[in-house]
Amino acid sequence: MGLIRRHGVRFALGTAATVAFLILFLRQVDLGEAWEEMRQLPGWTLLASLGLILVNVTAMTVRWGLLLEGAGHTVRFRQLFATVAMGRAANNVLPARGGDLLRIESLRETNGVPVFVTAGTLFAERLLDYDPAQNEGNWQWVAGTGIDAQPWFRIFNPERQRERFDADGTYCRRWLPEWGTDAYPEPMVDLSVEAAEAKERFRAASRS
Repeated sequence: MGLIRRHGVRFALGTAATVAFLILFLRQVDLGEAWEEMRQLPGWTLLASLGLILVNVTAMTVRWGLLLEGAGHTVRFRQLFATVAMGRAANNVLPARGGDLLRIESLRETNGVPVFVTAGTLFAERLLDYDPAQNEGNWQWVAGTGIDAQPWFRIFNPERQRERFDADGTYCRRWLPEWGTDAYPEPMVDLSVEAAEAKERFRAASRS
């Protein structure tokens, strides 16, 4: 009975956390606008995106399987694939890469892999992600100068990011003391106008 109660509490807490962060996500995203933009995309682009996601999850599964085998634990590909897919999905909702914690707990529950072993393989994944051959593309993605895995209609808005994550201006004043004072120059562009222009250009390029 104690085991059932423990699983019940764990499930309830996990569900509550997921729902809470999903609500926060939905409050910040205009789903209507995103859906309208997606409807205008050629069908093949959506299929290609799903295909790339499948390839990415498959590659992550193979890599994780090799790391686990190196630690002395063999897990079926099917089980690993489902766990990786679950973790990737959860990372889009939970903070601090919470999906990785789900991966650790999933393998412990289903395959008896010790927590420290799974955590070690995830740490090894981070080290592999540091590989310069991969980092070249990763840093381009972060900087917004390379191939972006996100849809073209998602335009980064630095002012909105500042409002969400630096509401009191601590970071801005740390690196730009003039921010918020009369010495700070007026905006050179209207972000909403420029975003609309960028979307129109990307839309035209996707149709050509």
